[in-house]
Amino acid sequence: MIIQSFSSVLLIAGGSGITYALGIAHDLILKASLPPYNVRARSVNMVWATKTKEAVEGLLPTFQKLIDSGHKAEQDSPYGTTLRIHVYVTRQPAVRPRRFSSIFPAPHEHYNVVDLNDSRVSVAPEGLTESGIDIKYGLRPDLDALLSDTVELTTKLDTGNCQRGLSGDGKPQGIAVAVCGPDALVVRTREAVRSMAQSKLSRVGGIELLEESFCH
Repeated sequence: MIIQSFSSVLLIAGGSGITYALGIAHDLILKASLPPYNVRARSVNMVWATKTKEAVEGLLPTFQKLIDSGHKAEQDSPYGTTLRIHVYVTRQPAVRPRRFSSIFPAPHEHYNVVDLNDSRVSVAPEGLTESGIDIKYGLRPDLDALLSDTVELTTKLDTGNCQRGLSGDGKPQGIAVAVCGPDALVVRTREAVRSMAQSKLSRVGGIELLEESFCH
């Protein structure tokens, strides 16, 4: 699988699987920001489920640096890849969200996105959510909903293939889903991909899945 050849990329990680997802995201952003800008993926979503906020705190500088690189790529080239990071802290109590922040076109009830300005739950500087990192507490990622939203977003993307000298007629060229984590997460991701309606698959040019699993 050549991940940069897809219109959208969804990276799903559990626990230490974040290292795998970060490597892919970094490679895509780097290739999108340098000539000949031959990365078709206009949207990259990285979803990470982890148990504690302490794990998140340790990686926030890395996340922010990657997001900043993505912003620079968008500024330097009209073909830059948009990166968003979604973190699920599964062992923190959920709180009532006060505002919605997402890469997707409209709010969805299955997102419980917290306000990072709320002192009860903040583990990061104010405004970090606005930079492209969403942190959610007491929840596990709804993989069916995330994949469905990625499909909807991909159908709206202007892929710009002709401008970049890539093959294709401007229509979506598929979604790459890469998952790394415990067996249960990999199985859930596989089931979400397999259950996607054929009509939706046709609209985006199909979905391909790349799996890496590890035991607890």
